Amino acid sequence: MKTIGILKNTVQDYAWGALTAIPELLGEPVTGNPQAELWMGAHPKAPSDVVVGGSRGMTGAAHMAGIDGVIEIIQMDDLAS
Repeated sequence: MKTIGILKNTVQDYAWGALTAIPELLGEPVTGNPQAELWMGAHPKAPSDVVVGGSRGMTGAAHMAGIDGVIEIIQMDDLAS
């Protein structure tokens, strides 16, 4: 069975960011900090987590295979090599 995961991504606060644009886009509360970037992917400073069935960080298949997070999933992808 194939499963679709939801990415949970990191928002980067920078002085040149907007106060409300990213929180409004994500449907989250405004923090009061200027937020400039929503990082999606496998960057070492802020990798995305994959959420499936309420479990953050692993997909069901990844959990069974001992894989943790989006970096390992990307590395397993034949197209990534």
